[in-house]
Amino acid sequence: MSYKGYTGLPRGAVFVIVYIAMIVLMTNQAYLKGKMMGRMVTLTIVSFLLSCIPSVIVFGQSIYEAITGIQMYIFPMLLYYVLHKWRIDEKVIFKYLVAFTAAFGFFEVIQQYTYPTYWFNGREANEITGLLEERMGFWRFYLFGIDYCILSIMLCFGKILKKEGKQSHNYLIFLVCAVAIYFFLARKDIYAVVSCVAIGTLFYSKKGGNIWGKIIIALLLIGAYLFLSNAMTDLNEQTQTEMGESSEDFIRFIAADYFINSFSSSPLYYIFGAGVPGGTNNFLAHQITYLTDNMSIYQDDCGFVGYFSRFGICGIALQVLILIRIARNYKYLDMGLLMFALIQLEMSFFDFWGNTTRHLATWAIFLYLIDRNFENNRKNNNKNYGEYFK
Repeated sequence: MSYKGYTGLPRGAVFVIVYIAMIVLMTNQAYLKGKMMGRMVTLTIVSFLLSCIPSVIVFGQSIYEAITGIQMYIFPMLLYYVLHKWRIDEKVIFKYLVAFTAAFGFFEVIQQYTYPTYWFNGREANEITGLLEERMGFWRFYLFGIDYCILSIMLCFGKILKKEGKQSHNYLIFLVCAVAIYFFLARKDIYAVVSCVAIGTLFYSKKGGNIWGKIIIALLLIGAYLFLSNAMTDLNEQTQTEMGESSEDFIRFIAADYFINSFSSSPLYYIFGAGVPGGTNNFLAHQITYLTDNMSIYQDDCGFVGYFSRFGICGIALQVLILIRIARNYKYLDMGLLMFALIQLEMSFFDFWGNTTRHLATWAIFLYLIDRNFENNRKNNNKNYGEYFK
């Protein structure tokens, strides 16, 4: 049993809401003056719009289909403007992220005990067995929103390093986030989080010392390693045994190669991408459907190459510039935010942040937090370079 909820507003209503909101939020950007990521976010949305050019000329979509297809990529990025316009406090954002993560983890865990009765899942059961995928002895439900959980744990990690607030409360939140991420049962997410917590801990050096925080985090990492080592080995062996040559990594490689070399030879495709299907009866939609149904090739499976296939070199270049801007201003950014950026970079070969609307919403929140953190630290002349990489 699976929860079947409200499917959303009619397509035409969504179209009107998205583009009216875009015009209202982007025409008067005085509230973005001096914001580090303001121009980058605006150019990202422009790159979405530019993908309509090859989408119409090369891939046979109508103008309406082209702009309808990209609307669900524009919509989550508008969250960046909404947060800035109302100057939402970072503590409020953190509170809601943690609440979501707690609910996410609760259903991931509780449904292990109620299965085969469950209410939330992101993939259908196997048509032959009628069962969901099983990993490490647990059922995998593929709940949507793992990026919010990862952002939550990195923000909490930053608070632990800075000794911000009540530490026992921070460690409890960290544990809740860790449970949620673990029970998502994705190797890349677990590896990325553990590695970045380790990196952040090793390179953080707060004036006055933070030795007990380091010791506790080190013990947590050792415990996580001891607990996960056998489980992750079993997971890797199980994946290889079950999937064989059709393993996830092999399929990702095939998909990436196809979208780089075989999807289209048009220069417009390489520059601006193919856009997003906004209908079902056009060449682009037929191509995507054929690839998924007959070749098991998915754009989302090949990380940043999938994003390139939609928005071209222009789209990829803008995301690289965002990372470069973060790296150049690391002196004014907290370690938790820097490590979240590193996690996204680590996973970009497999699960790029721009490939789905839920990932983009997390990215929009993250960029807003980057702006606020940079602004506050610079205003207070709080250069964190004295804390990092000593």
